[in-house]
Amino acid sequence: MGENINILLNKNLRKLVLLGIDIILVQMAAYMSLQICFDFTRNTQYFMYKVIYQENIIPYVFIMILTFYAFGLYKSLWRYASINELISVTMASFWSNAAIFASFLMMKVVFPKNFYIINIFVIATLIGGFRFSYRA
Repeated sequence: MGENINILLNKNLRKLVLLGIDIILVQMAAYMSLQICFDFTRNTQYFMYKVIYQENIIPYVFIMILTFYAFGLYKSLWRYASINELISVTMASFWSNAAIFASFLMMKVVFPKNFYIINIFVIATLIGGFRFSYRA
């Protein structure tokens, strides 16, 4: 009985750590996507959009994590990485950006359109890369 509790606590702790890392990675992805949008030049527009992102960071992260949860990224802890998990990460990345686009549109938050497309690839690379790396 005690062993089952330890396994459950260990599993929940791993999910919590994974959630924390995902929160950090989606924020990194947003900053990286903004920099790519502006060709790594820190001009007035870049700083304007950076401030807009910082003002909306909570809904951005919340929507991302909620979408990841909906796609089951926290259900399986991927003992072995596979193509199905990579597809799940890619689909979650796509749909989370679609949800953020729609939400920001409703909130009248203006962002460059190419940000969302770039962000899909950056998030899929960071989240998928991290998950594959710790299972390799």
